[in-house]
Amino acid sequence: MTIGLKFGLVVLLLVSLTLGIAIGILAGKEAKLHLLQRQALSLQEESLVKEARARAGGVASFGEACRAYTQNVLAPAVEKHLGGKIVFEAQSRTFVARGTFEQLQQRPGMRDYVFREASLNPLNPKNLADAEEKKLIERFRANRNLTELNGFVDKNGRDLYFVARPIVVEKSCLRCHDRPADAPAEVRDEYGSKSGFGWQVGDVNSILMVLVPTDDLKENAALFRAGSQKLADEHQATNRTMLLIFIGSAILLIVAVSGLFHLLVNRRIAHAADVMRQVASNKTASARIADRSGDEIGTLAQAFNHMADSLEAAHRQLEQRVQERTKELSEANTRLEQLAAELARSNAELEQFAYIASHDLQEPLRKVQTFGDLLVAQAGAALDETGRLYVERMQDAARRMQGLINDLLTFSRVTSQAKPFVEVNLGGIARDVVSDLEARLRTTGGSVEIGELPRLESDPTQMRQLLQNLVGNALKFHRPDVPPVVVVQGRIVKNGEGILLASVPSGLVCEITVQDNGIGFDEKYLNRIFAPFQRLHGRGAYEGTGMGLAICRKIVERHGGTITARSAPGQGSTFLVTLPLRQRKGATKT
Repeated sequence: MTIGLKFGLVVLLLVSLTLGIAIGILAGKEAKLHLLQRQALSLQEESLVKEARARAGGVASFGEACRAYTQNVLAPAVEKHLGGKIVFEAQSRTFVARGTFEQLQQRPGMRDYVFREASLNPLNPKNLADAEEKKLIERFRANRNLTELNGFVDKNGRDLYFVARPIVVEKSCLRCHDRPADAPAEVRDEYGSKSGFGWQVGDVNSILMVLVPTDDLKENAALFRAGSQKLADEHQATNRTMLLIFIGSAILLIVAVSGLFHLLVNRRIAHAADVMRQVASNKTASARIADRSGDEIGTLAQAFNHMADSLEAAHRQLEQRVQERTKELSEANTRLEQLAAELARSNAELEQFAYIASHDLQEPLRKVQTFGDLLVAQAGAALDETGRLYVERMQDAARRMQGLINDLLTFSRVTSQAKPFVEVNLGGIARDVVSDLEARLRTTGGSVEIGELPRLESDPTQMRQLLQNLVGNALKFHRPDVPPVVVVQGRIVKNGEGILLASVPSGLVCEITVQDNGIGFDEKYLNRIFAPFQRLHGRGAYEGTGMGLAICRKIVERHGGTITARSAPGQGSTFLVTLPLRQRKGATKT
């Protein structure tokens, strides 16, 4: 990315930041405007509801006043003049309130108002409550603390606002609404005796219901919302215009600054970079930047010219030293190859010597054993106790020597008499090993569990030797009075999940574990147990020459694997062998 582009990006970033701030301010103002608009609409809605409730509440209060005047003033006066005769038009609170409201409806603007006294059990069937009114009555009856219910209701496609207030049965109501037999004859003659009776004092079975139109209020609210939205749209359009002007100005500023930067900086830097590339590619190592100005770029050009002069001189010195060093390294590599060849020849001679020496030692050793056996057989009776002890110690030493020679031969044959790698079934080899150790299993009372073992490319004889040594050690080093239990199992894992094998850069490896419940050992002796002729216990405690695990390690290393162990005194041991499933092409087979 060029400096010009970076500079342009910085300018763009600053302009964008400024633009973002401006947008944020405008957005904040617009959000505030929307909030104020929502608040105004909310207040308008509240005002609409308050006005509708005031209308309905005023009519309801007027109806209640008519009922109270009829009961307290008009009805007693009429009864005083007429005696016991009933005049519905003057003594019935419901009749008087309804009649008064009918007169009120004749006034301008009151035609769409509705006034009802709805009852669950009225004398006049016209006053029977509909479904919605019954629900309101039930709510008043369920909660005697309610004094009013109100809200909007849809009547014949029109939104009306209602106010409902409970009418509590008073003692004076029972004159007409108690039992039919006790009601005035005028009541029975007018309405019959099937409905409107059986009322009880304190009960709520009627409501005073007023419904008022709200079309004019909603029309005013719609006009208010339209005006508010128009103002918001105009404000938003103004903000967008200002934003577009700002963006256009910012684009012009970026173009002007970028052009000026290209003239003053980019061309000079491009020339300097071209000269630097020429010097770096050694095409024209003598090229220099022709810029003598006194600004920062000119100072940088002069510093580069000085550095190029120094580098040219250093390059000549370096070439001379490289030639000298190359000659020294060539001589050292030749010597190293000679030493490697000598080391390989020496190792081969040592292995051959160990094989021949151990092989040649067996002949005189067999003679010692043979003559010792003849001595015991033919002259054993003539020997005293000390003589017999000497012969026994000689024979025991000869047997140990024989074991050492055999183990040494086995150790040397891992490489000297190795067989080619073939695909081997480890499970079958493990079962053969357990069969060979059957006598020891019976002697110790132990058991060997063989789990899943995979197939892999290996030397079958050495795999048998490996498993026999590991399982044999597990049976030998068992705790007193505790039958040994040995578990042999394997699994296939990706290289690196267990122990990383350098000989297998990638792919799958086999991890074999031989676990026992024996005496165990301290892991500080882990490296020692795999060395030749190393023992952690005295010869009298456990038999053996100390070569078994050394042979195991040599077999595993020949196959490009690793062997290690985990243990603790008295807690058994687990030996882990990791081998590649497939040997590398061209891998060493001997």
